[in-house]
Amino acid sequence: MIKIKTQSEEETGKLGNAIAKCLIPQAILLLTGELGTGKTVLARGIFAGLGTDPLIVRSPSFTLINEYPSDFGNVFHIDLYRLEKSSDFLSLPLEEIFLLNTISVVEWADRLPF
Repeated sequence: MIKIKTQSEEETGKLGNAIAKCLIPQAILLLTGELGTGKTVLARGIFAGLGTDPLIVRSPSFTLINEYPSDFGNVFHIDLYRLEKSSDFLSLPLEEIFLLNTISVVEWADRLPF
């Protein structure tokens, strides 16, 4: 686990952009942290670094999974905040997404049952 502290949304976005430059297909980034710690801001920076328009990146808290076009093909932004029970995960195609030759960013990853 890597812990990095940034001082502003701008710094967090720049960090995400730098992280994106190091990613390879099938990368899965697992983000954890309290509500309001900047997980979505970091994800927005990562997707911007992958060539996605950062203005279209929104927290998928209610849709659970957002798919965005990028320079690497489609990438996935997954938010598990609203899921509480293991059975909640059964309806999500997480295993299929994780096996794709793409990049996924998972917020609230500590809720994954596996």
